Amino acid sequence: MMRAPRLRRIFRWSIAVALALLPLANPRASGQAAAPHLVAAVLPSSRSAMIGEPVTAFVSVVNAGPVAVDSVGVFLRTPIPATLVFHATDPATNIPTRPPGVPVSLAPGRTQSFAIVLTADAPFAPTIVEFDFAPLGADRVTAIPGVNTLLLSASAAPAPDIVALGVTASRDGTLHASVSGALATARATVTGRLLPRASHRGAFAVAVVNAGGASDVITATARITGSTTPVATVRETDTATGAVIGGDTRHLAPGQTATFGVFVAAPQAVAFEPGRNRVVVEFIDSAGIIRGSTSVALSTRRGELIARGAELFFRERFEGNGRTCATCHPADNRFTLDAAFIATLLPDDPLFVAETNPQLASLEHPRLLREFALVLENVDGFERPGVLRGVPHTLGLATSIRSNGGPRTGWSGDGAPGDGSLRSFATGAVTQHFTRRLDRVPGVDFRLPTADELEALEAFQLALGRQADLKLPLPLTGTRARNGQAIFLDDGLGRCNVCHVNAGATANLGAGSLGNENFDTGVERFVPVPPRPVSETIPVDGGAGTFPRPLGGFGNGRFNTPSLVEAASTPPFFHNNSVATIEEAVAFYTSPEFSASSGAIDAGGPITLTPVQIEDVAAFLRVINAIESLRASDEMLDDAAAARSEPALVARLVELADLAVADAARVLDEAALHADAVALLGEARTALARRSIGIAKAKLTEARDRLIDR
Repeated sequence: MMRAPRLRRIFRWSIAVALALLPLANPRASGQAAAPHLVAAVLPSSRSAMIGEPVTAFVSVVNAGPVAVDSVGVFLRTPIPATLVFHATDPATNIPTRPPGVPVSLAPGRTQSFAIVLTADAPFAPTIVEFDFAPLGADRVTAIPGVNTLLLSASAAPAPDIVALGVTASRDGTLHASVSGALATARATVTGRLLPRASHRGAFAVAVVNAGGASDVITATARITGSTTPVATVRETDTATGAVIGGDTRHLAPGQTATFGVFVAAPQAVAFEPGRNRVVVEFIDSAGIIRGSTSVALSTRRGELIARGAELFFRERFEGNGRTCATCHPADNRFTLDAAFIATLLPDDPLFVAETNPQLASLEHPRLLREFALVLENVDGFERPGVLRGVPHTLGLATSIRSNGGPRTGWSGDGAPGDGSLRSFATGAVTQHFTRRLDRVPGVDFRLPTADELEALEAFQLALGRQADLKLPLPLTGTRARNGQAIFLDDGLGRCNVCHVNAGATANLGAGSLGNENFDTGVERFVPVPPRPVSETIPVDGGAGTFPRPLGGFGNGRFNTPSLVEAASTPPFFHNNSVATIEEAVAFYTSPEFSASSGAIDAGGPITLTPVQIEDVAAFLRVINAIESLRASDEMLDDAAAARSEPALVARLVELADLAVADAARVLDEAALHADAVALLGEARTALARRSIGIAKAKLTEARDRLIDR
């Protein structure tokens, strides 16, 4: 018998699989004429028994119907020389709640877990065993091999019994083969070419234990059901790191464990049909007998959304004034705007429609746009004066917009209309920036995105940049960056980690994570560096909310917390682009304006740092930014290597990777940090110019090793 913790994990996983199969209980979704009320999952999906020795498996049954189902249990449908006994259990403890063989009545929407014990009376070859979960009738469950069946065999002598469990990143029993945000960006920005559909890639982990009584060499294989186009490979992985350490074979002694990675490439779309489209992993002994198996559903829907979202982001004008989302969020400038980049644009660029179209003369403040990268935002309503704000980048949004009060978008956290979500943000952006006239009449001055387009735009933006926060402290090699990290994390000195946990965009004031939070740091009262022209009227920006403020503007004076990982390469800083360097941004928190703010109180009081400490914190932020740029460039080069049959796409991915490498080198070199790493990044760029992707990746690895210990 397996240990209780492992049993509990398998029970929980079987419940998750059963819930993932609920679409199959909908006749319109599954194509069945009449849907059963019950949905079930069996884990593990295979066992190899010895005659007379019991083996266990675990079943979850969900009543997806509108009425209770009586006499729910687990009963053999397939005739085999074995007996079955089921126990209704508490899924949290695995303790039986009823005597053996006693069924339950299952209310609508409820789940019941069972432990089943099978004992073979005679040897038999691997057989797909089907089950019934209630008396025959309308509630008979359609058998789905690997989902609600058990591949069972029995032998007279001890044999390997490989209990396998597949785990996907989404933890929902589905491998969402996808495309990276970088790959989607590259495909959508290849000039003048229509590229074929992107190949969607994904991977999941499989953990195995030999629960049998014999050792053997086991070969892991993977196959795809329901579709012929995807391909899958299996490799042994390190149980601690997940790194590939071997091939598809492994000797497994009784009680021994191992982990494998399953890598899938799907060149064509795969619909979300969990009963049909699956990745099946089988473990075969030296005699060619299947001794273990597991499977996960396969879908490319998320990747299709990301790719579609990228096309919309970079190309769709929504029947407006010629702008796209990328007009203000260009991929070649880290998805943000600064004055230096704006200076490179042609005079007829859609960013300058306020200069070229008399009907839109008040859409922007042209001088402030060109000199300070400030765009006009009517965040308080179009009936009120707008405010001038910088353009926040769209990198790492998957980590930065969640909060306990709902999603926060834009500089004040209330940049989206309606429900405030990233999806709704696109509606507000089109209305604000894409309009043909300042009347802003939908259907006349622009076309609002459809629900499907909003979903795709959201998926693409969430795919950009890193998908997880750092885990500080990092084993940094440089003295200045290490000192800066220590100050950053010191709640009595720098206190940066209070509002930027792990250098991200979430806050924790001591009572648990708040997610992304708004603070009044006094930055609106801070004199920008350099100062704005005296001839230009700068409206007061009241931050979040629309209530009038005594000293002008509307709101509560609070602005949301940006992530700091991406900061050093995306200047200028703060909502109004008030400082140009990361050192100036850190120094602001020692200013009188911050010290007198409610944000200082939230952070624990005024912050006092010496000039050297300020530079050290900035050095830390520069180094983690460079590390992220190297991660991003490495991901792009992996995508380029996989797309080698498409030269135009490879060229664009290499171009974007080179921009990221150049960013990393610049960010370090500006503060005289890690000259050895900067030199290696120069060598990587030389290799990229020659399309030597392998050499470039090796140089990037060397450069990263100069910044952080492995």
